[in-house]
Amino acid sequence: MSRLTRAEAAALALVVALTAAWGGLLVWRHFVTSRAALAGPGSAGSHGPPGASLADPGEQGQTTEGPPPLVVHVAGAVKAPGVYRLDAGSRVIDAVNTAGGAADGAALDWLNLASKLADGQKVYVPSKKEVGGGQGTAASPGRAGTGAGSGGGGLAGGGPSGGGLAGGALIGGKVSLNLADQLALESLPGIGPALAQRIIAYRASHGAFQSIEELRNVSGIGERKFAEVKDLVTAP
Repeated sequence: MSRLTRAEAAALALVVALTAAWGGLLVWRHFVTSRAALAGPGSAGSHGPPGASLADPGEQGQTTEGPPPLVVHVAGAVKAPGVYRLDAGSRVIDAVNTAGGAADGAALDWLNLASKLADGQKVYVPSKKEVGGGQGTAASPGRAGTGAGSGGGGLAGGGPSGGGLAGGALIGGKVSLNLADQLALESLPGIGPALAQRIIAYRASHGAFQSIEELRNVSGIGERKFAEVKDLVTAP
């Protein structure tokens, strides 16, 4: 058998080396592909895009999203009246501060600043001039048959310092349907907790009362009950 020349031996060695390298590359590619398939597309160590194993940011936001914000209308004696978005659970004081704070001459004592807000509520801050006629006064005894101290639940104590009308608002000696809280409304004859809550809910969903006659639209207030309270309420 003839011996290979030096050139032929070198060529043969090169062919063998290239064949071995190609075979090794094929084995490596097969190894990497198999490992990626076993690991799965979302696991660490896969060759997918960075962060593929993390939940979508939008989905994460949905799981941690809190209650929707409140939209309230702040009017009256504030520096920047308008409609504002507030966090759920906000209170009247938050609405006043968001509207720039109380304006000069605001009668903040007539509001229950600690009351929680409801979506769609109107917060009206009266001026001292508006409520001046009602401060320190009480309903006249015998008015509509329900004077202070009678069993009919008449108004007791007029102004904020009187303590009788906790958290309420008197304007001209009458309970303001737009400013009074539940306790103030319950001071009216024939108005219990359930009916007071209905009045507040109506005010929150329909806006401020435009007239005392609108009180008839509240469920549970018929002509007889309206006749009992009409002389004791106002709707500024």
